[in-house]
Amino acid sequence: MRPRFGELRMRRLHRPLAAALVASSLATALPASAFDLPHASGTLSVPATPSRLAVYDLGVLDTLNALGIRAVAVPKSTFPATLAAYNSNGVTQAGSLFEPDAKVLAEVKPDLIVVGGRSRKQADALSAIAPTVNMSVRADHFVEDVTGQTLALGKAFGKQKDAEKLVKTFEKASKDLKKLTQGKTAVMLFTVNGNAMVHAPGDRFGYLHELTGFKAVVPPADGSNDGPRPKAGSPEAKARQEAAAALLKKAIAAEPDWLVVLDRGAATGGGENKARETLANHPQLSQTRAFKEGRVAVVDAPSWYVVGGGIANVTRIVQDLTRTLKQ
Repeated sequence: MRPRFGELRMRRLHRPLAAALVASSLATALPASAFDLPHASGTLSVPATPSRLAVYDLGVLDTLNALGIRAVAVPKSTFPATLAAYNSNGVTQAGSLFEPDAKVLAEVKPDLIVVGGRSRKQADALSAIAPTVNMSVRADHFVEDVTGQTLALGKAFGKQKDAEKLVKTFEKASKDLKKLTQGKTAVMLFTVNGNAMVHAPGDRFGYLHELTGFKAVVPPADGSNDGPRPKAGSPEAKARQEAAAALLKKAIAAEPDWLVVLDRGAATGGGENKARETLANHPQLSQTRAFKEGRVAVVDAPSWYVVGGGIANVTRIVQDLTRTLKQ
């Protein structure tokens, strides 16, 4: 069983998420000392706090940025305004979120490489360049992991007060939002190419419910969609499509108070956000009371899809939803 942040806050660090504790271009101000880093596969031990960090998890990058800690290498990505400094300013872009560029990283010579959910399969290969650890938040323990990661980062880099302030700001925003969602239901919808699918609690974007306090109208994910996507046209793909359609039908029948929608086409800034258009053209979703009465929250796609579980990013997500619900 994977450890939980709540179980580890009184211990030194947290599993793969603790990896971010070890890096920053600002870390040169810290005294050199032995550094032990617990993570998913054990404990990473290095003689001194690494000062050159390559980060392939944008949630981790967001948290580091909020603490005033910078990485020296990142993937090529569509960074939101809050991380726009990583588009230039001497930062090396080495590969993508899925495929880090080993050749470029070897030239950059990072002290530690942090991979995330998209790049975790590359961890073994990258470990030949520098110590490499997987760092990702769990969809079913989202808030716990994000806040725990922030506190652990702050402690490791002597920014504990800053980290505590960030967590308190998030918790205040979350409390304000939950006052508005108390007793209300919602469904998280992911739209792509005119289609809509439900993300239940435990699915990638199912953290909506833990984050906001909205009650779910569908049961938690059973893990059947974990693993590689089945080949198009295969019996497995057909079964998955049928299950998704049944779940959507169940959600619609429950008449949730709110429809929360993330549009894939707008996620990387390369397309128009067509979330409302998709709902309007859907024969069942367009007939729900929530849609007819304007209780639709279209979320900022890059924040949810690209950045994910960083403390500053998640705080903005909560604040954005609060403003929407107050309209």
